[in-house]
Amino acid sequence: MRPHVYFLILVLAFFSLNIFAKGIATGHKKCTKKGSCHGSTSTAKCIKTQKLSLLKNRNTQPQTADFNNLITLDDLYNSHDDTSEFDQSQAVIIQGYLFQARDEDSEACNCYSPYAADHDIHVYIALDKNATSIGDCVVVELTPYSKSILSGWTADYINQNQWMQVEITGWLMYDWEHNNMSFDSGQPKAKAKRRTVWEVHPITNIRSL
Repeated sequence: MRPHVYFLILVLAFFSLNIFAKGIATGHKKCTKKGSCHGSTSTAKCIKTQKLSLLKNRNTQPQTADFNNLITLDDLYNSHDDTSEFDQSQAVIIQGYLFQARDEDSEACNCYSPYAADHDIHVYIALDKNATSIGDCVVVELTPYSKSILSGWTADYINQNQWMQVEITGWLMYDWEHNNMSFDSGQPKAKAKRRTVWEVHPITNIRSL
């Protein structure tokens, strides 16, 4: 085959790969706050998922009137997965101890993006230093918005500072997607993925005490 033909094939291959890469790289940017309904089994499930994604993708700081200053980490810990226990339009400031953090993966709220920057970090907060598993902990989440304003609070950093006492500020959220995974839903503590499905999500501020 002649050299110029090889060159033409290489150019076309590069051009094709570049278009494909551009589609992957920019596709997640088209994701709205409603996320994706991919995999939803019904219109009702899709609507429910979108409503949850809107809460997960909040990117505003709570104002003074948004805070319920009566709610503590202990209240969340003992909420028993009761959907009526708290108001998801409210924000809280809670104090506890870092137990563990885990990088999450693609999900509906980030339109199943393959990019780590679009993924949340689950942070497990313990009431005290007697916690022995994540089943003893309340989940608070660093979202892409949280990570953009709280640089340095990576999963690695948190795991290197287990038992650091911290103050968490953020929005209340009931994550029904984790129903039947919590200690409050009846899971044995050793198998439970959390104490309750009530979360602080997203975190809007975190500081060590």
